[in-house]
Amino acid sequence: SEIVVARALEAGVLKSSDAFGWDTRLTTERGSLDPRVQAFVSSCAEILDDYRVLFAERRQVLERFLETAGDALVFVWLGQDGELWFEYQGELYAVLAQMEAMEIVERELTETLHTLGAQMLIRYTMLPDTGIEVLENILARPPEAANALLAGMIDLPGLADDRVRVTGYAPYFPGDGERTVEDLRFGEWVIIRHPAS
Repeated sequence: SEIVVARALEAGVLKSSDAFGWDTRLTTERGSLDPRVQAFVSSCAEILDDYRVLFAERRQVLERFLETAGDALVFVWLGQDGELWFEYQGELYAVLAQMEAMEIVERELTETLHTLGAQMLIRYTMLPDTGIEVLENILARPPEAANALLAGMIDLPGLADDRVRVTGYAPYFPGDGERTVEDLRFGEWVIIRHPAS
């Protein structure tokens, strides 16, 4: 009941002054029959079911990639971008559809556009060649402001596609300092690998 009340408070469905009453009410059978509670529980069940399907799919792809089966793979964590990480013989793996991996690259690039040069960025805008001065002025701003302005001007999918073609996906998935990250292609999948130390 505490989780339901906390989620209802976060969603703005419930006022904090009503939280105690709801917590008490939910512990009774009558409270669990409330349509709002039923809707919340139903949406949670859908989310869990989606993750169960995703988990099974990713595990199966990784088992095929590693040519292993059974309990050899151990789920270890959910990454910051929703990727499922598995451990196998001391190495960590995440399996992503290419589109998912590209979305992560685009998000990472959006936060670092200010670090790229005007000469490079001009190729991904609709600006004429003389627009380099405009880009240089934007790049002179604080990083957050520059990134916000550049995100509206840059062909981000084109930039991300070119960057992945040159460097791969690995640079957009941080390592832990001791291990470098590798990206491997497996059919339509991108497998991110943290090798054993």
